[in-house]
Amino acid sequence: EVGAATIGPAPVPAVPEAVPELDRFLGIDEPTPGTDSGDPPNQATDHPWASSQFWIIQLFVLALYLIRLAATVDFHLSATSLMLELSTFVLFVVPVVYASLHYGFTGAMLTSGWVTLLAVPRLLVALGNRQFEAAWAEVTQVVVLDALALLIGQHVSAERGAQMQTETTRKAHLSAEALYRDLFDSNQAPILIVDGNGYVVEANASAQRAFGPAAQALAPGNAGPVDRTPDAPVRLVDMIGAEAAAQILTRLISQQVPGSGTDADASLSD
Repeated sequence: EVGAATIGPAPVPAVPEAVPELDRFLGIDEPTPGTDSGDPPNQATDHPWASSQFWIIQLFVLALYLIRLAATVDFHLSATSLMLELSTFVLFVVPVVYASLHYGFTGAMLTSGWVTLLAVPRLLVALGNRQFEAAWAEVTQVVVLDALALLIGQHVSAERGAQMQTETTRKAHLSAEALYRDLFDSNQAPILIVDGNGYVVEANASAQRAFGPAAQALAPGNAGPVDRTPDAPVRLVDMIGAEAAAQILTRLISQQVPGSGTDADASLSD
């Protein structure tokens, strides 16, 4: 249990004007690099069409389709040949998987939908020529590609959503911690942070000036809020006197939840 004790008058500090600079230092208000050097993760997954690389993938899919069509005409390949029956999956699995991994669910569905659209003419030709085996092969490959894109795209989008949530939480925590630290250090009143056993774990700049070396040893550079050096603990009673320490610790104990197990009697001995 940790409590804060304010020694002397405690004027309310103004909110520092340097918070925007602090946010920029932490990288909170800086946008993620734009589309010129790569899309931000959220924009890449939610709006893949904003990326030029996404359109290159779609053109690559179209190029593969045209190459297959030209090869079929030039070499007079039969639609029922094994090479053509399996060509849809073999040719388009790489761009579909690539789009799914880089652009998440939206990019995966758009790319697989584009592949599906390009497969329609082959399907209609096969049905028109009563080549049902080739038609079923085409439908099966398209369904497999769509299912693969769906699974990979959903997984990637979920992973990136969790990463974004974690990063947002981390930045909010850093911002709140930095704001607290600035308010704590800039307060003109001496402030001591005291644990439930009566040991001072941290002191602000005013307390360091007021109480001298004993408080200076608790500066943020020497000890953190929960990293009190066990070799040389500083007791509140030794720093401000037994009477003032007793009043402060009694107030802190009275504010604890009953049954919390906080024991400060040892800190008032001697």
